[in-house]
Amino acid sequence: MFEVDELAEKRSYEFRGLLKGMNFATRLNHCILNFFGKIFRIKYNRKTSIKTQMAYEITINIIIVLQLSSLVWYPDLKISDWSSYQPIWLFLSYSSYDSICAQSYIMNFCFYGTSSLFGLCLAFLAIFRIFLKIEKPIPIFLIIIFEKFIWIMMTLCFIPNVMILLMTLKYSIIASETIEEYSGDIKSDSLNYGLVGIFIVISCFCILAPITIYSEILAVI
Repeated sequence: MFEVDELAEKRSYEFRGLLKGMNFATRLNHCILNFFGKIFRIKYNRKTSIKTQMAYEITINIIIVLQLSSLVWYPDLKISDWSSYQPIWLFLSYSSYDSICAQSYIMNFCFYGTSSLFGLCLAFLAIFRIFLKIEKPIPIFLIIIFEKFIWIMMTLCFIPNVMILLMTLKYSIIASETIEEYSGDIKSDSLNYGLVGIFIVISCFCILAPITIYSEILAVI
């Protein structure tokens, strides 16, 4: 069963009136928020029990905590008996798929996959923009897919994606033989794409930043 959130629709008209007299930055902010509000104005009933939702939340939060914990240490940490603790760090780091890619020596494919995710996100937004431009209702299945996609991007994939982008930016600028952030002899050439890599990383962050901000705003509205 699907129902249209009439309040969100009403807000979209209110936004148009508020845009008059605002400066460019404020108008841009309202336009983007209005755009995301239109996309997610359709609500649908989720046939998921509270226990299942709690299990999901607990599992996701545990994985995120493990991902954050793995950032505390790095391979060449200068502490006594680090070799004894390194297996624990490796275990924690496997909660993030960028570490799995590093251990498998496929960091270049990891970067391709990450940048493709942002490209797919941009494609979704372009499709939604077309539907809104021609004033046609956005298919509900597309909204559901996009919502799930954004949820994954903002939870399980957020830290790995940011790490991969930052590493690509770093080693596209700084000359180094190996990637220092991961254990093993991983050549930095796998993440060195020069100016092209810098451009792709900046573009990905330009996509990630507004989606992160506005998805959090809409989550509490």
